[in-house]
Amino acid sequence: MMLKQRKLTLREMKLKKWLLWGLLIGNCLMGLLIVFLWLSGELNINVLKKNEKENLALSNEAKAFAVHFAVDYYNWTLGQEEARVKRLQPYLPEGMDTQAGIHFTQLQREARPGAAQVWKVESQGFNQSTITIMINVTYYNPKNSQDFYTIKRWLAVPIQANRSDGFIIRNIPYVIPPPAIVHMKKSVEEVKGKVVDTVTQRQIQEVLRNFFDVYSRGNLDDIRYLTQSDKPIQGFQGLMKFLSLEDLKVIQSGPNCYAYTTVVLQEKDSSTEMMYPFEIRLRKEKNQWFVYELNHQ
Repeated sequence: MMLKQRKLTLREMKLKKWLLWGLLIGNCLMGLLIVFLWLSGELNINVLKKNEKENLALSNEAKAFAVHFAVDYYNWTLGQEEARVKRLQPYLPEGMDTQAGIHFTQLQREARPGAAQVWKVESQGFNQSTITIMINVTYYNPKNSQDFYTIKRWLAVPIQANRSDGFIIRNIPYVIPPPAIVHMKKSVEEVKGKVVDTVTQRQIQEVLRNFFDVYSRGNLDDIRYLTQSDKPIQGFQGLMKFLSLEDLKVIQSGPNCYAYTTVVLQEKDSSTEMMYPFEIRLRKEKNQWFVYELNHQ
């Protein structure tokens, strides 16, 4: 016996209609939101898909490969050319010059590499790049160990990446000229105000001498006594010795005084003297000067 299907009431039909329209509008809005996020870059639809177009020759591994090559490239001993050939062999493809462009027939000096780091990375197409390495090279006279000099070189290393075989040098590396020297005058932005009188200048000079003496020794309690700073000022903790102040200029701006000076410090271990320009903000409270802020210039 079949049951008769109950007819929906008018209210139920309206409710069903509104539910259907609600689902339809909700799906449309969700679709529009996804498209908007994708266009704005907030949503990466291929986030779970490996990017096949990634240039592996720009990776950190490629940079490390180029640095290691440059170190081996600038390492040779006259009369032991074959040793260099063996060192370079893992980097070079078949058919490339085994000395990577260096000819030993006229060489009179031996080379040893120093510090090396990546200077510039340029894409040259799919899985290809040119990585420029900045490296210190010392050239020695094999007949006189005291005859040597160190120079900085910029070596452009053409890289080819391969998923299965790693990296290889795709063309002969070449030296490029050093970067152009930028001529720019250092400017110090001073606060607007008036230069203090001679008495105040001498007071602040004495305060700063005392402060930097304490600052170099790094006694935190003494530093706190001389400062009123929101951020604790850390001293050198005995690594430095205060020597002098140079070119002190003090400008008053409102309740604050701004001191511009070069502080001469001496490194205790090596006796190396160092000159550090500072801007110091001070304020006088109850007849005592306090350092409120200390900035390197």
